[in-house]
Amino acid sequence: MKNLTLMFVGLSALAIGCGDKCEDTAAGGCETGEEADADADADADADADATYAVTWTGSSIDAAVTNHHADGYYLGLAETGAGDDGWYGEDAIAGDALHELYDTLSLGCVSTPGDVVGSSTTLLCDLESATTYAFFGNENGDDWGSVSHCDGNDCSYYE
Repeated sequence: MKNLTLMFVGLSALAIGCGDKCEDTAAGGCETGEEADADADADADADADATYAVTWTGSSIDAAVTNHHADGYYLGLAETGAGDDGWYGEDAIAGDALHELYDTLSLGCVSTPGDVVGSSTTLLCDLESATTYAFFGNENGDDWGSVSHCDGNDCSYYE
């Protein structure tokens, strides 16, 4: 009888421990044994993955981050398509002009390197096909040392 009682107590504990997870099958829980994806809902929530966009308009370069990290980002722009002769003054690695943003940034176009101002202007408006851009984030707590997103001419520049 003692063994039967222990078996019932053990099964009861197991059922109670899994009970709340099994009520919502969409959350995974006991049926699948997997954790639910926090971003599975259709609305944008605080833990949704960030999305990145850069648009060349002809009069500016516009950057946007949806569901951005609280610490923001640095946008690096490099003329990688021109090799060693390209403009790297805005690359967010060695360049002097840093473009900081949280959710949106619009960079006006200038034609000389001396007119480039961080988070304000860029020299690369007419060079979309030769430009690589990267968003540096602090999601990993590494002081913006990691590339959160890269696109453009040659992302190997930012590896």
